[in-house]
Amino acid sequence: MAKRALLILGSSDLEKDRIFEYLDQDTIIIGVDSGCDLLYEYSIKPDYIIGDFDSIDSKVLEYYQKLKIDIKILKKDKNLTDGEAAVLLAKELGCDEIYLGSTLKSEETDQLIGNMLLLTKYIGLLLFNNKEIISLLDKGSCKLTKGDGEVFSIIPLEKCWLMISGSAYDGEFQVSLGDTKTMRNQIVADNVLINLKEGRSIIIQRKE
Repeated sequence: MAKRALLILGSSDLEKDRIFEYLDQDTIIIGVDSGCDLLYEYSIKPDYIIGDFDSIDSKVLEYYQKLKIDIKILKKDKNLTDGEAAVLLAKELGCDEIYLGSTLKSEETDQLIGNMLLLTKYIGLLLFNNKEIISLLDKGSCKLTKGDGEVFSIIPLEKCWLMISGSAYDGEFQVSLGDTKTMRNQIVADNVLINLKEGRSIIIQRKE
């Protein structure tokens, strides 16, 4: 059985119900810097908190210290983001399913791109916000369920050869980095099957 971790990043406005979609009784919960504020607001107790804690509410940090939550303090001058450090912590804990929750705010483009590219570095990582699920497909098949969102985009990271069925625009596609022809497709069947025969791509599935 897969071991799952749920990571909540800072500057997040994730809805409580959305967070609980990725929680079960065995999920390891990691609050990342001011992401701990949101966990505190929703009365969700983390197993670990991590960060340089430059943005967490001091009262929240004190509260978790009193609860003797396992706290990983990072240096402010470091060569990776708090989010990536949290992913590494989850890997060290033996988690092979890692759900990274964030708003992925457009006004923080560096964080947005950085978090998305973590998908290419860590197997088993998935990003989510209130409306989107973002994952990496690295040669193989995947199924998108309509209940998770009716709109999906496939963004090639390199030369890709893929087949799509169950969508408004089915067919065989050959696309390369920078091509946009596989963006903003719609799921018309209960499920869409994507078979990536060559290359790597990011898949974004969104609820309208």
